Amino acid sequence: MGVPVAVVFDTSASMHQRLLDAAAAELRGVLKATRSRTISVIACDAGAHTARAFGQSETIRLTGGGGTDLRDGIVAATELSPKPNLIVVLTDGETPWPERAPECISVVAVIIGDKGILPTVPGMSALRVSMS
Repeated sequence: MGVPVAVVFDTSASMHQRLLDAAAAELRGVLKATRSRTISVIACDAGAHTARAFGQSETIRLTGGGGTDLRDGIVAATELSPKPNLIVVLTDGETPWPERAPECISVVAVIIGDKGILPTVPGMSALRVSMS
């Protein structure tokens, strides 16, 4: 059994296919690193979509394509049952960020590509995955 994890997956229009593919690879890495059989994935563009369980053998199918506000996805992740210990946000970084991270839940923003802004949110960690 692994760490209870939720992933907020940016499906906005700015996430072109190359970024989506890179985010899907990161999603598989999160699954492996946390030693979880499944993780909850919330597709999010201008709003959060229904969470789906995702496992190693599955192909990720996500909905979205509108504007971007991943704050909704982060809030939706905090409301899952069971509550995750970790929220991973996979995005190009072109989104508004919350003023602070949720209490008692670790949040890591993974910025894919070289353009998006790394969040400077108290209590939230961030890293960039280069597309080069």
